[in-house]
Amino acid sequence: MLRMSALLPVRSRSCRGWTVRHCVAGVLLLLSCVLTAGWAVAGEDGVVRDLRQSREAGRQQSALLKSAQQSVPQASAVLVPQADLVTYRERVAPVLQRVCVQCHGADEQKGNIRVDTLNPDLLHGPDVSWWQEVSAVVSKHEMPPQGEAEL
Repeated sequence: MLRMSALLPVRSRSCRGWTVRHCVAGVLLLLSCVLTAGWAVAGEDGVVRDLRQSREAGRQQSALLKSAQQSVPQASAVLVPQADLVTYRERVAPVLQRVCVQCHGADEQKGNIRVDTLNPDLLHGPDVSWWQEVSAVVSKHEMPPQGEAEL
């Protein structure tokens, strides 16, 4: 294996009388000091902390994070949307009964789905994924089939 010192002259004018080995050793020493400086930091109280502890101490003292936490609404103030079951019963259920139940009801279940038994809570109910399927096929005009009752 070819040694690096064999390629470089023993003395270099740019190092003013120092050998290349001295210059390389100085650079390596400087790099090791810079790289290890982030591993341990003394805080204002003189206690030496590692980088993880210093970050956590900085987060606890951060004015920006404190102001952001104060502006976040409390959990009790957050409004959770509720299903509009009245509108479902008045507007959606009659359309499903008129258009969909003859093929997707108690007597016949084409496509393995019964729309008359789906939970009307479109937000939190157990049948949300089925309602998404119904919405997808109606939006793509796959249902109701041509020649059947219109929506």
